[in-house]
Amino acid sequence: MFTIGVLHVVCSLTAVLADCAGKATYRVTFTALWTSMSHPRHYPAGSAHWSGLVGGSHNSVYTMWQPGGKSTTGMKNMAELGSQRTLLNEMRAQGSNVLDTLALRTIWSGTGTTSGNLDVDGSHSLVSLVTMIAPSPDWFAGVHGLDLCDQTTWRQSRTVDLFPYDAGTDSGLTFTSLDSVTNPQEPIHRLTGTSPNNSLSSFYGYPTVKRMATLGFV
Repeated sequence: MFTIGVLHVVCSLTAVLADCAGKATYRVTFTALWTSMSHPRHYPAGSAHWSGLVGGSHNSVYTMWQPGGKSTTGMKNMAELGSQRTLLNEMRAQGSNVLDTLALRTIWSGTGTTSGNLDVDGSHSLVSLVTMIAPSPDWFAGVHGLDLCDQTTWRQSRTVDLFPYDAGTDSGLTFTSLDSVTNPQEPIHRLTGTSPNNSLSSFYGYPTVKRMATLGFV
């Protein structure tokens, strides 16, 4: 298990690719907002953190992750261990389907900020990025298929709230649960006050699970 980060930002905008002209470079900023005040239940004081944000820009042929889909080995390693390597290798193996990749540093607390540049173009205007909420069994936050092209114009800026997701590979119920392999593997799903509907869950009973982080693009 790794550390938990406020990366619950699973905002998914899978849209038909528009044709924006040329190439654009966005400054991507991940802002972690996870505290004992925002998410008090089972808050892992002293060990809360976020793994390095990882992902990239791609076309509509490639899907890094989506709710209802199954995690790849790269997604599993990211969500359970905070590892970037396998997921980056999976993206690079996509060849021309992926334009650019991004791998940022770990945030060693529940709050903090990290940023980096990411290139997009008219054929690769979709962005998918993820980060592990740590410590946790296999929980993460991120975006999938977020389109930075608005019809024929690059978006000047965009901010997305991030919420927690379960990668479907470990059945632990709390941030500090021991490893418990999910067999068979389950689909990726969002964590809420009733999902899982188990009183032991670290999110159980929240009327609304607040955002854990944001992603900004400028």
